[in-house]
Amino acid sequence: MLYTHKAVADGLVNGGLMTKDDSGAYHMDMAKAVDAMVANTTWADVGYTAGYGQFRIDSTDPVKSNSGNEYAALLATVLNGGQPATVDSVARDGKTIASIFAKSGWMETSSEDSFNQFLTLGVGSKPMMVGYESQLLDLAVNQPDAFKQIKDDVVIVYPTPTVWSTHTLMALDEKGGTLLNLLKTPAVQKLAWECHGFRAANFAGTGSISRFGVPGTLDQIPAVSELPNNDAMQQLIATLQSTQ
Repeated sequence: MLYTHKAVADGLVNGGLMTKDDSGAYHMDMAKAVDAMVANTTWADVGYTAGYGQFRIDSTDPVKSNSGNEYAALLATVLNGGQPATVDSVARDGKTIASIFAKSGWMETSSEDSFNQFLTLGVGSKPMMVGYESQLLDLAVNQPDAFKQIKDDVVIVYPTPTVWSTHTLMALDEKGGTLLNLLKTPAVQKLAWECHGFRAANFAGTGSISRFGVPGTLDQIPAVSELPNNDAMQQLIATLQSTQ
């Protein structure tokens, strides 16, 4: 999931990197976006004339943060023609992926810190960033006054393709097993969706996303790519670690 500001989104629609569908949802063509970043294209060149410097999509540190790591996997997959990256493709494209991350300079290790900075520092600091869909949905439910302030500016962008983020819990003892079973119940998954914006893997208890009142959101996420296998991901992490 990407977040940006309305002025940036509309500029990128005019520039051809993004589209806006009939429902009002924005979509980013990730192949075009990657090509633009590899070519060191400026913000002005892609349609956002007020932007400073090269077009980039900021993320958290791909070596230390899950959202940054999944963004790296998405970049590797896009560079591999839309097929999940392999050990060989990562060896081929690793330096290119590292150069894309280098555009962001310092990267936070927390997705929540990165999102809060995006909200508070404005378009000049982070014109576009990688995040989780649930972050804005959670804000709308639990901080309605804050959401009201940014509702007409902050824009959700659905990358094409995108990837799912799965939150994993491992039970190490009997109490952990009890918690694991509890988290899988429809009641808890319904609560996680309605109060925090977490989509359930089996859609148990989930209603329409319109309940959050967040503009430009989708009930169903199109064009989801599989993540690379473990060997490819380990190769990707090692490559990015060696270039930092």
